[in-house]
Amino acid sequence: AGDMEVMELDHDSLVVQGSSFLACEDGIEIDLGWQGFKSVFSGESVFWVNLKGKGKVIVSSFGAIYPVQVDGEYIVDTGHIVAFNETLNFSITKAGSSWLHSMLGGEGLVCKFSGKGTVWCQSHNPISFGQSLTSGLRPRRV
Repeated sequence: AGDMEVMELDHDSLVVQGSSFLACEDGIEIDLGWQGFKSVFSGESVFWVNLKGKGKVIVSSFGAIYPVQVDGEYIVDTGHIVAFNETLNFSITKAGSSWLHSMLGGEGLVCKFSGKGTVWCQSHNPISFGQSLTSGLRPRRV
């Protein structure tokens, strides 16, 4: 089960996880953002959608959407991010103690936000959920 939320932009900016962007009105300018090669190797979404302008934006999630007000610092698994205000600074880093440990241990990346703004998160991580389902499946015979 998932959730959808309508957000109103009033000449400001929002960054949305590529898999969470659903629709927007004509007054919104859309630009794709690349997370970099780190995200490719983590199995996480590679693109974020940068939205600017005035109008409604619809985002979707895997599970419930909940806002987190950031005034300082906040760290979250990248698989749980739906959207965030462009007023926030962020950096993507490994979840484990080393890059090798993160990749081999199945841990992805985390996003470290700083500043003041809102991060909208989803209650479930679709990558982790998919991995838990496929681990119990038998190989398909042709």
